[in-house]
Amino acid sequence: MPRTRTFGQVQPVEKIWLTNSEAASYLGVSTKTLDRLCTTAKLSYYKPGGTVIYRKRDLDNLVKRNRVI
Repeated sequence: MPRTRTFGQVQPVEKIWLTNSEAASYLGVSTKTLDRLCTTAKLSYYKPGGTVIYRKRDLDNLVKRNRVI
């Protein structure tokens, strides 16, 4: 009888770092607005090797800080 192999399911990995366009899309703003948030120091970013990336947690914190009740 031939052996059949069973493999586990691959779980999707949540992204931690987002590119400029991904971060703008995630927040629902334009890339220009995203740049403005960075220049006014309302959002931190990282620039390894010349590519600007954003930590998803920082984007979530920005939304929480600016929530209007």
